[in-house]
Amino acid sequence: MSDDEIAVTGAPPRRSVRRWLLLGVGWLCVALGFVGVFVPGLPTTTFLLIAAWCFYRSSERAHAWLLSHRLLGPFVRDLLAGRGMPLRSKVVALVMIWVTCGSSAAFFIHVVWVKAVVLLCAVIGTVAILRVPTRPAGLAETSDVDSRICPPDAIGMSDSTHEEGD
Repeated sequence: MSDDEIAVTGAPPRRSVRRWLLLGVGWLCVALGFVGVFVPGLPTTTFLLIAAWCFYRSSERAHAWLLSHRLLGPFVRDLLAGRGMPLRSKVVALVMIWVTCGSSAAFFIHVVWVKAVVLLCAVIGTVAILRVPTRPAGLAETSDVDSRICPPDAIGMSDSTHEEGD
């Protein structure tokens, strides 16, 4: 769509709307992923991978920020590179999920269907963590940051278009 078409129709280009939508979803997923680091049962991995995918297609700057973030970056880079999670991280995550969800269901939640939902979330979180490859003990985290690394096939979302942004 040319500038003349924008002036006539008053509508922004579709690519711009798509870019802003992807950016918004990406930042929402980063926020939810960050909260998921501290809240057992909230899927940190899923949200961060969706954020990486959204940023890859909308903003090189946001994508580079995510990959170079001090806390989230190594986790995202290792997952995208197929290195997985360290065994210790998996064990801590699983223990936290089951201690928190199990004690909540046993002692604090009195409605049966809510207990079932909490325990179902724990099962889903457990399955998600167990499906992530376990990083071998000798394999260090990635130290190099390449803002162009985010192969869509690595996260199961193939799209041939990558919009250059920023």
